[in-house]
Parts: sequence; structure tokens; C-alpha cells
Amino acid sequence: MGKGKHVPIRTCIFCGRKMAKYELLRLVLDDEKRPIWDRKKCLPGRGAYVCPRDECLRKLETQKGRRRLAKAFRGRLARENPELFKVLIEAAGGQDKYDQNQDL
Repeated sequence: MGKGKHVPIRTCIFCGRKMAKYELLRLVLDDEKRPIWDRKKCLPGRGAYVCPRDECLRKLETQKGRRRLAKAFRGRLARENPELFKVLIEAAGGQDKYDQNQDL
């Protein structure tokens, strides 16, 4: 009568989809308050989660997306990271992984 292992659920800051933590890309702020990708999901500090779908990743480049990211970090976002979008696209494999039900 054992229960299954608990899987943490997180929400994408752009589309609002709830997914398992391991399916999302976690962002944290570095020492210069720039968002960076937390590959291993273990860096300290508040995290913001983005699903690997192209439409959500592309929102990082928009003004509205930057405001949403700043809100997720409770206004602590001081600088932008222009390389972040490219890194996350590579991490997601440049395709819509959510719809294909694949893990990162």
C-alpha cells in the first residue's frame, strides 16, 4: 500500500501551465542580478520556471516577458541577460518538448 513518489509541481511564468519540476527550465538571479539558467535546479535563491515550449521561450525577448520575469523575481531583476534566450533555446532543443511528452 505504498504511495508513489512525490513529484514537485511548478508553474510556467508565461503560460501558467502546471508541470513537474523536472520538465521546466529553472531561472535564478546571479550575483549581478541577471537571470541565468539553473541547469541542475540546485542554485540558491528564488527560482522562476519556464516551460520549454517555443512560444514561452520567445516571450523572454519581449518587454512584457521581461516584466513578467521581474515580477517572478519580486523586482530584484536589475539587468538583462541577452544570451539567456539562446541558451534556453539550446536547452529545449529548439522544439516544443511539452507537446511531444519528452523530458529535458
